[in-house]
Order: sequence, then C-alpha cells, then structure tokens
Amino acid sequence: MIRRRAAAALVAAAVAAAPLPAQAWDVPEAVALAERAARRRADPEGALGLAAWRAKARGTLAFLGQFGDTALMPPLLVKAAQVAVDVSWRAPGISRQVVVGLRDTALFPGDIGYYRDRYGIVQGNFPDRIRLGEGRDVSDIVHPFSSAGLARYRFAVVDSQFLSTGRARIAVLRVAFRPRLDDDALAVGAAYLDRESAEIVRLELTFTPAAILDKRIERLSVVLENGLVEGKWWLPRRQELDVQRVATWLDVPARGIVRGRWEIADYEVAERPRRDTAKAAGPELVFAAPESLRAYAFDGPVLDPARANALVAGAEAVRDVRKAAEEALLRRLVPPQPRARAAMPRLSELVRVTRAEGLAFGAGVAVRPAGTATLRLVGRYGLADRQAKGTATFTIPLPVGGPVDLVASRDYADAGDVVERSLAVNSLAAQEFGQDMTQPVDVRRVGARLVLGRWAGLRWSLDGAAERHDPVRVLATPVRGSYNPTLPAVRAEGVRASLRLERPSWMIGERGSAALRGESRGLWFDTPSGRVTGWRGSVAADLRWPLGDGFVATSLYVGAVTGGGRLLPQQRVLLGGPVSGPGYGFHTFAGTTAAFQRIEYRRDVTFAPLPLARYGRVPGRMTLAPYAHAVFVDGQAPFAPRRQGWYPSLGVGGEFFMGLMRVDVARGLRGGGWMLGVDVGRVFWGIL
Repeated sequence: MIRRRAAAALVAAAVAAAPLPAQAWDVPEAVALAERAARRRADPEGALGLAAWRAKARGTLAFLGQFGDTALMPPLLVKAAQVAVDVSWRAPGISRQVVVGLRDTALFPGDIGYYRDRYGIVQGNFPDRIRLGEGRDVSDIVHPFSSAGLARYRFAVVDSQFLSTGRARIAVLRVAFRPRLDDDALAVGAAYLDRESAEIVRLELTFTPAAILDKRIERLSVVLENGLVEGKWWLPRRQELDVQRVATWLDVPARGIVRGRWEIADYEVAERPRRDTAKAAGPELVFAAPESLRAYAFDGPVLDPARANALVAGAEAVRDVRKAAEEALLRRLVPPQPRARAAMPRLSELVRVTRAEGLAFGAGVAVRPAGTATLRLVGRYGLADRQAKGTATFTIPLPVGGPVDLVASRDYADAGDVVERSLAVNSLAAQEFGQDMTQPVDVRRVGARLVLGRWAGLRWSLDGAAERHDPVRVLATPVRGSYNPTLPAVRAEGVRASLRLERPSWMIGERGSAALRGESRGLWFDTPSGRVTGWRGSVAADLRWPLGDGFVATSLYVGAVTGGGRLLPQQRVLLGGPVSGPGYGFHTFAGTTAAFQRIEYRRDVTFAPLPLARYGRVPGRMTLAPYAHAVFVDGQAPFAPRRQGWYPSLGVGGEFFMGLMRVDVARGLRGGGWMLGVDVGRVFWGIL
C-alpha cells in the first residue's frame, strides 16, 4: 500500500457550462446518465484498480433544542461531542470504522444519546439499501442510483457546472431524482455526477414522509461531498446530517435537532488490483476501549464559539436539500397532524396579568376541517375589563412557498417596538409590583398573511388587514404600588399593509453569526379629526463574533415613522426598558425616529454547579456580560417625557444555569437611574 495524501476537491465556483432546458423528468439524457451512475456504483474499484484505502474522519455531533417559531427563534445548543474515527475500505466493498477518540460536553442536563451509526461516516454514497438511525429513522430505502432504483425513481438533468479541484476544472451535471409515485417510501434529492465518468461527486437527499419510520421527524437531510484523490477516485471528503424531531404541546412546537458534521482526510490508497472475496468479521463500526477514547489527543476545546455558532446556524446546503425536494414534489414534506388538538401560541395565553385586563384566562383549539388546512381558535377573558378577546386563524398550505393565513381577531395588541421582558415574568411583576411593560391598544382586524418564501437568503411575508383601533384604560389594581397610565391611543379605522423580512441566524465567515429582521408598513386610517396616512419602517440586526476567550454580541434597532405631521400615538416609535433602554423608564423614548445600539462582551466564568440527581449537573459556569448601550430619539411625542438626542447607559448581565436565567444591573447616564432586571433566558420568551 502506498501512502498518499488526498487532493480534496474544493468547490471554488459553480459556473453554468451551457444553458439547459427547463427541468424535464425522464428525458433520455437524464435516464442514460442515471444508468451510468448506477453501473459505476456497482463496481467502485472498476477499471481504475482501486484496491483499498484508509482515511481519518473527524466530526462533531450536536444536540440542539428549539421552541416556538423556527423562523424567529434560533435553537439552543444542549450537548456537543467530538469524534475521531479511523476508516478503511477494501474491495469488494468491505469497510470498517473504528472510533478512536470521543469527548463531549453537556451544556444542559439531560439523558441525551445518539444512535450508534451517528458516530461513523457514510461510505460509497450509501449502499443499495439506505438505512439511518440504526433502522429507526429510515430502513431499506432503495438507492436512486441502483439497479432497483432506476425503475422506481424519475430523473432530470437540472444544471451543468464546473468544479475546481486545484489541478483541473471538472464538468459535473446536477441530476435530480424523485419517486415515480409521490407517496412511495423513497428518497428525494439530487446528485452531482462527473460528466465523463458518471461518478457521484456530491449527493443531497431527504425522504418522503412514507419513508420515515419515526413519525416525530419533520426533517431528515443528508449531504455527502466527495473529493478527488490522486486525480482518479471520488472518495468521502465532507458530510452533513440534520435530523429534526418535533413534539407539540398547546400548539407550542418543541424540537430536538441532531446535527452531525464530518471532515475526512489523510488518505492512504492502494492502487494494485486485488480481488479478495473474504468477508469482514464483526460489525462495521466498533469503539476503542473507553480509556483509549478518553486519551485521544484532540486539538483545541470541545466547543469553541466559532463551532458553536456554526452548529446553531446550521448548514445552508442542508436547508437547500429540503427546499429542492419540496419543489420537486410540489408539496411540503411534513408529517400528518391530528384532526384536533389543544392550541395556544404561548403559555401566557392560558393565564396572564396586565393593567388593562387584570387577571385573564384563555384557551385554544386547532382543528383540521379538510385536507391540510388548519383552523385555530384562541380566546381570552379579562376579569378586570370584563372583555372577551380572541383570534381565529385559517391556515391554507400552498404547494410552493409558505402558507396563507386568513385572520379575524379582537385583541389588546402591544404598540411597543421591542419586547422588554417575557410575558410570564411581566405578569408576576404586574400583579405584585404594578410594573406592566406592555403597551395595549384594542385592535380589531380582518386580514390575511402570506409567506412568500425565501429570496436573497431572507424569509419574506406580506400582511394586510382592515383594522379598528381603540384606547384602553387601567382597570386592574396591583398588590403593591400603582400602574402607569396606558398609551393615549386615538380611535381610528382603516387599512394597514406590511412587508416583512427575516433571517434568524447565519454564519459570517467561519467565526461569526448574524440575524436580521425588518418591516415596511403603510397605513390609511380615518380618525375623528380627519384622514391619517403614513409609513413606518424598522430594522433589527444582531451580530456576534469570537474575541479572546469569549465573544462580542451587538444588537441594533432602528425605527422611523412619517405621516405628514399627523401621527397617531400608536404609530410612534416607543423605546425604553430593560432591553431597548436599560437604566431608563418604560417607553420613556417616543418619537418619529428612535434607535438603540448595545455592545456586550460575553465570557464564561467559574460558578457553583447545580446537581440535578440522575440527570447529572449543570456545569459550574456562568456567562458574564458587561455592556454599553445608547438610545437615540428624535421627533418627540407630546405624551412622553421631553427627550431628544443620545442617552447612554452602562450595565452588566449575568446568565446562570446555561442561559435559563439572566440578571441585569444597569445605570442610565443622562437623566436615568439604576435598574435591576431578573428574567428567564430570551430563548424561551417566544413560548412564555
């Protein structure tokens, strides 16, 4: 055996070689290419005489938890493991993998394990029968590029590209595949095939709902990327796995996500033909002795900030696999839902306290009257105002893009620009201390929302409604203290239209991450004093990047409104509170333009561990986060304190028990004061 390093195939650019006709299934060119790929897979050593190879695979396995809307709330990293595997293969198709190194870190207590085959890589672009999760995720799925698969799949050539290997440019064809019968238990995806040899350069696949055995799985995607070794053989180079399971309670989805990422390198290749028909004894994947696993020398920490950011953001390629598969089948790949279930968008809809409603109780239900359409009914009744509020939403899925929501509601909408604290903590503070950080306006609306889909990496949606606004009064009484007055909203009737964009998290380079949200809103209202028209826009951005032993996190928000000199109080940009203006009063800043910028440095420091019986213990660490904050306001509102210009503040935050709780102390430096804030971690606000 001759030791040689792999010349990995680096995708430097993808350039169309020639324009191709619109995607057409089972044209002769596509079928012939699929047949060539199937023959090539059946004889991997082929005429080039590949006898055997060895390589080293290094990977990361991670478990993440996610609550609520996936478009708005990034997942929470719970556990991560680093894995080292020695991989070998010899003709005819005999492989062996030995896990030689393993270490992990639990960022949150719990009994979390992985299926055995998660610890190894996929060889040969899967065998003729695909199996994942030890056969519990999918089992016995016919490979599209196998002799049996040629009869059960349809194929289409959808793109032509060049890949740069560092030595030459190689032409590849992207061949999409889908089941001949949409409800068949098969895979959906695409393969990039070498135009000359029909070797699989890259394989992207997911599965139809009928193929997935664990019905909790709503997403299962795999990306296998190969590199050109010695200029002759396409062998494993990089692999990605993403498995997302979901459970729903009171219409609040909770997801467990397993992400695996592998890099394979340091190849040793044997070129002399060898026809050894002896079968390998024992299992394909084995583990070294525990003491040997612990002694393996990994480079760097188990999880640095850059790797954590990458795991939370997820791989763009994996998300694209799902999108392409849904477009091929012209429908969403979602598991079936029950006909009826309890449905609440957040736990605070069950019980809450505000100064306008007092103690309020709610309930909700979701039903599927026909097909995949869903009707959600959520209602609430306040004991202080003696008013019923509710929302009816009829959701109609579309074959392409997002769903359409038809909405009719009467609710106390929050006029604030930024959520200042979780509704659960707000209810407690409102009841006990008279500190209600919501800004209610009585809004009745009938309208529709349409998710347009993704463009330029952003999720776009349209929202339009006919609305009526009315002011509300303080009707509740707290245990101690007294409530601030509500916003002096003006009664108005008219039409509102909004265009929203959002992208919850993506990687910036290899070390940073970012999130972005924006809205452009137009309104045409009639009021007792005449017609009011206006435009309102806002942009929110979050950035974070590693620095030293921690990382820097920045938050920016900018809001502006125009109305020809006539503005409704509920149109104004309203800031001030623990998030948008620490050290200053709730909604102290009200203007036609307002913005805030926060920069904080987050670093883990030693803290007392928290034992949790058989679930282990919360690690003895906390996150210390000193920060500087500044608010800008212009175009002062007549109902607000006189504020103009910049208002800085300094503070320090502490996150305990792996981000479950945060404590903030801040001081406003220009006419402000001291602030002490205690709340649950922001990742849970959307469901509380």
